[in-house]
Amino acid sequence: MIWNIAKNKFGMLVLGLILAGVGVYLFTQDKATCGGQVMEAGDVCVRSKAGIETGESTTEETLRNQKYGGYALTGVGGVLAIAGLVRIIVGARGKDEDAAQPNAPVASA
Repeated sequence: MIWNIAKNKFGMLVLGLILAGVGVYLFTQDKATCGGQVMEAGDVCVRSKAGIETGESTTEETLRNQKYGGYALTGVGGVLAIAGLVRIIVGARGKDEDAAQPNAPVASA
């Protein structure tokens, strides 16, 4: 589904703007969250998958990881948005150039 959106130039622009917006939100947050709960100083976030512990991180590590994820999403979203915008502009210019050229005859007698 996301691939179909990304193939569409308007979809690329919208998806890029959404990802960039989420990224900016993440890297501007002052508080770390774990499982939707705000972490306090000294808390430890325990990650698990299918009931099996997969790792843990302190409040500072969790906040740092959230910020890095936000930077990555902002970068990816920015690139997608710019690519979509470029495809829109190039597509519009191509149509203008096609309309400006007269049609050449297919065959002459």
